[in-house]
Amino acid sequence: MSSVPLFEASVIIPVYNQWHFTKKCLETLADTTQGKAVEIIVIDNASSDDTEQECQRLGSKLFGEAFKYKRCPQNINFGPASNLGARLACGEYLLFLNNDIELLPGWYEPLLADFSHYTDIAATGPVLLYPAQEPFGHTVQHLGIFVDPTRRLGHLYEGIPAASALASKRRFFQCITAAFLLMPRTLFLEIGMFDEHYVNGFEDVDLCARLFNKGFRMTVNPHCRAIHYTSQTRGRHAHDLENSNYYRAHTQHLLSPDWNIHCKNDDLTLHVSPLLSPWKCEFPHEKLLSLEKKAEQASFEELRDLLVSNPFWEKGWQRLIALSQSQEEQARLRALLAKISYTPDLALSLYQDACAQHDKDSAANALSDLVAFCKPWEEYLASARERLSQWKQILGMEDFVSEYARWLTQEKTFQKTCYEPFLEKFWQLAKNWRPLPPESEWVYTLWRHNVGQPRRKGLPRSDSFEGPTFSLLMPLVNPDPEQLKEALASLLAQDCPRWELCVVGDNSVSTPIRALVEKYKTRDARIHVFWLNQDKGLSACANKALQMAEQAWVGLYDHRDRLDQDALSRFSDVLMNQPDALLLYADNDTIDNHGALRNPRFFKSQWDQEALLAGSLAVPFCFFASNRLRAIGGFRKDEDAVLAYDLLLRFTQGQPPSRFLHLPYPLYHKHSTEYSGQALKRHTESACQVLQAYLDRTEKGAKASILPQTSSLRAHFALPKSLPRVSLLIDTLSDVRQLALLEAYVHALTTKTAYQNCELLILYDASAPYALRAQTKRAAHQEKRLRLLPLAANTTSAERLTLGATEATGQIFGFLNASLIPLSEGWLEELVSALCREEVGAVAGKLITPKQSTLHAGYYIDAEGLLRPLFHGLPHNAAGYLGNNRLAHSVDALDALCLFTRRETWNKAKGFDTSLNEGAAEDFCLRLHAMGLRAVWWPYAEFYVQKQALLPHFSEKDAALARHTHRKPTLPNLTIEGYDISLACQNAQ
Repeated sequence: MSSVPLFEASVIIPVYNQWHFTKKCLETLADTTQGKAVEIIVIDNASSDDTEQECQRLGSKLFGEAFKYKRCPQNINFGPASNLGARLACGEYLLFLNNDIELLPGWYEPLLADFSHYTDIAATGPVLLYPAQEPFGHTVQHLGIFVDPTRRLGHLYEGIPAASALASKRRFFQCITAAFLLMPRTLFLEIGMFDEHYVNGFEDVDLCARLFNKGFRMTVNPHCRAIHYTSQTRGRHAHDLENSNYYRAHTQHLLSPDWNIHCKNDDLTLHVSPLLSPWKCEFPHEKLLSLEKKAEQASFEELRDLLVSNPFWEKGWQRLIALSQSQEEQARLRALLAKISYTPDLALSLYQDACAQHDKDSAANALSDLVAFCKPWEEYLASARERLSQWKQILGMEDFVSEYARWLTQEKTFQKTCYEPFLEKFWQLAKNWRPLPPESEWVYTLWRHNVGQPRRKGLPRSDSFEGPTFSLLMPLVNPDPEQLKEALASLLAQDCPRWELCVVGDNSVSTPIRALVEKYKTRDARIHVFWLNQDKGLSACANKALQMAEQAWVGLYDHRDRLDQDALSRFSDVLMNQPDALLLYADNDTIDNHGALRNPRFFKSQWDQEALLAGSLAVPFCFFASNRLRAIGGFRKDEDAVLAYDLLLRFTQGQPPSRFLHLPYPLYHKHSTEYSGQALKRHTESACQVLQAYLDRTEKGAKASILPQTSSLRAHFALPKSLPRVSLLIDTLSDVRQLALLEAYVHALTTKTAYQNCELLILYDASAPYALRAQTKRAAHQEKRLRLLPLAANTTSAERLTLGATEATGQIFGFLNASLIPLSEGWLEELVSALCREEVGAVAGKLITPKQSTLHAGYYIDAEGLLRPLFHGLPHNAAGYLGNNRLAHSVDALDALCLFTRRETWNKAKGFDTSLNEGAAEDFCLRLHAMGLRAVWWPYAEFYVQKQALLPHFSEKDAALARHTHRKPTLPNLTIEGYDISLACQNAQ
């Protein structure tokens, strides 16, 4: 015999802080359930506010013995807390209730009556409303959950006025919200309660989906209403991604698309709209025309009343916003419209509204939406085609299939009228935000459309048959046919006609693909084809293609990649102006399987030999002077995995970098490749072997290695057999107190190096206190390599270091600020070995501040023509853009805090310009470039900066930079913003 339930219903309220909401919820619950057999169970998820002190007292006062309060020792989240409440419950029905619900009179009896009227329902709930706000009062938050044609979920008709007839209609659903959900207790226990894998999200959808799969329906009672303040708990959406992934893997298949069915039942039409916002709920066309006619002379109040009855009339909303008398009211109306019909343009307005109101959360949400809308055009098209394919397999989707198919035939019109104007409007906002990280795909999408492509539109097409000529080599080994078609199509679309394509495949190329290539050969006489009879690999195919090539310039063209339509024209432009070039390379991005351009981490600097040695100078496509390429023997056998890297090292060996030219345009789109851990390890090891072979040819005794925990390389250069004498010039005049620590400082300098052939020349203030001068002399007496040079206090840093250089006896000058303490073992050996290369004019180590950040990684002239310190303030162990905070690289300049140069170089460059108040060291380095020498930042010698150093800020008017304004930017597409790299907002030249 079953026991009779003690209560008709048990109300379960999980809470976590927000006592003011819980208090209001309990009070309105007491007002609306007087005389009912109802128990109240509050599960407190370890609240830290007044809940623990006040809830038990108020609950007992309002409900007496029918109130239960259970405090958990920690926050167990919504699902487990609700399940705990259900196990404690004694009622026939369970009512799950959020604490941010305010109950309105008359809800109780109609909800319970639903189970008598509809015997196949498992759960019911009321229409939930947003708090009242002018000009519509209450609007709908929830009257059921729909499933869209792609099985995504949403609240049906969210945002419509509560007075609309659409909000007063009985409907049945697959899912409803558990913010306010009533169901039989026995059924809840039988179905397995809430799945506790979810964390504050999707528990209700999962529960309803399981119930629906058992043959039950859910409903919302339009005669019951409550106010829902929604998502008031901090961190409510923190686990949305994990919840969504779990739901898709375990439950999504139980639900069917039904949004279109709900719309049809309400005499509405669900349209496939432009891809930026793929769904649009509308009234029939005839009704919209009638509304437009009524609206021609309508007042604000008349429009508002029309929208209550016709909430999906988007033009009516726009008219109402235009007639609104205040910016605040316009912002409220736009926020309401966003719940009904959300578009990219509306997201832009919402972002601006939120910024004007200093509403950080709303601004962040709108920005997140803008970023989501800002996708490559190809991604939109791929998504559309994928949906079309899915819908063809779903019964009842025929209307959408035909509508989407029609839309796809007009996609170019939409691209020009909607997509591109949105990118241009968004750019007007985004270009003022700094930095704009180049690795962010949405930033690149904006930049490419608004800066990258426009600056090339004015450049001439090289469509003449006179001018530089190009041979593209395409070795084929196991090619993908679709990628091959795209690669060939991009070459045939070139506006420069002066090219030939030499295709060579081995036995891995299938017969159908061979037929495809032969077909293209028949279509265009510039395509030449040869088939090898064995599996020879990439290098053999590439060498055979090189034998076939007849043009002056040769490029290795991967069949998976693409060229921009004007790529050959831009390469031709450079060669017309600089015919003595040996190597041409451009920027590149990556292309995914849908043809969308993304991951633009390949904005390059002018040629950097150090980056090449580190393996960080990614050059997936370039043109080589064919005569030199043949002279070095073409492509090496057995180097297929690192074919291009090996070729670059050999081709550039012994040649002046001035003949390696960078085109600052992303002309090449490289197919994105995901390496497994083992594949990346093998690739890196092969690259290290290639680098070692290069060093064996060029740098006697040098060793190649892989940097720990990275896939980057480094070269260890050997010291000369006869160690050059090094003069370390230590400037202490900036802080006389450093003299007191001189003995400890000298000890710190010398204990981390075994380099003996050096002297320490201490530049100090001749007017320093006697005691400090005496202490300095005692230190010099104890360290025989220490020499003292007293100087006048009013000398500039450049003057002091120049005077020191005249007194120095070494073949190498090492200018060091007295605040630097070496951290690396063998720091001096590192710097001397890096410097003792013929093409290197100056080197500096990595300086780490008391805040454990990089002081700078050298100075660059960026796209704005300014000399700026790279990575200033970046955590010293962070990789930085392209890993350059950990890797050696060439820079435009170094400063006098740490700078090593050879005496011979110093004399040829005539040292520092002492007329400069600051920037003398930077000017010195810039002059070295004119002599064909490089300045190198060498992070393998680390120093601790004992005090925070202020770095100079150069403008184009500063003398140190003004004399070098003729120099092209080393980073032509990038600007340096503090420790960040940013895409340049102006048209880089």
